Amino acid sequence: MSEEIIRSVLLKAGFKTFFVFLVVTTLDYFVDESDLLDQVNDFGFKIWILIFIFFCISSFIQLKAKKN
Repeated sequence: MSEEIIRSVLLKAGFKTFFVFLVVTTLDYFVDESDLLDQVNDFGFKIWILIFIFFCISSFIQLKAKKN
C-alpha cells in the first residue's frame, strides 16, 4: 500500500470522526434533557476509537472501489 492511500484513508476517517463528535456534542448542548454525551462517555475513549476504525475501513473500501 502506498503512503498516499494510507494518508487519504486516515484523513477522511479523522474528519468523519471529528464531525460525529461535533454532532454528538452539539445535540447534547442544544437538547436540555439529552444525556447522549453521557451515554457515549460511559464507553470512554474506546467508542471513539471504534468509530474511527469503522470510518477507516469504510474509507478504504470506498477508495478501492473508486480505483476499480
